[in-house]
Amino acid sequence: MSSPKPCLGYPSRTDAIMAFRAQGRSTRDIADAIGITKSTVAALEASKRRDRSQPAGPRGGRRILSDAQIEKMAELRERGWSFHRIAAWFTENGTPISAGAINWQCLRVGADAPPRFWGPSPKMPRSYQRNGRAVRAFTSEEDARLLELERSGVNYAEISRRMNRPPNSIRGRLYTLARIEAREEAQGE
Repeated sequence: MSSPKPCLGYPSRTDAIMAFRAQGRSTRDIADAIGITKSTVAALEASKRRDRSQPAGPRGGRRILSDAQIEKMAELRERGWSFHRIAAWFTENGTPISAGAINWQCLRVGADAPPRFWGPSPKMPRSYQRNGRAVRAFTSEEDARLLELERSGVNYAEISRRMNRPPNSIRGRLYTLARIEAREEAQGE
């Protein structure tokens, strides 16, 4: 698997972020210096600070992708590769992973395709099926409540309980809202 891509004299984007943060630089300043979104800065910073001695998932599963592989995945996505193409590349290089897992990781770290690949956002029905399970789409009122709870420091588990939704649904929606905000910001520049 490839090693992290050097960035501004640092071994990786994550290392650059951590060094800039130690210098007291703002998230916007770091994002501008590296050429990534603010949500990518926040996600890579959070990923670096996470305690790696603990299991990755609630069921004690192990991580599939290393930090270097996640950086490579983000780089490929930002070059315009599809989730399926990235998954095939990782599988061919010895790390079998689904396109859905790649999609989740890209969402989590804020890696997005270049604007020329953006299509219109799909309008989701009030409820729909995903993998045979009923899913409730978030309403604009729920989005506002979710953002307010997060801003006030409520943790994901408590937000999940208050909104009667699974924790991963809360996480995924926050990641999605960050991507929407980043795209709107990019289109406004």
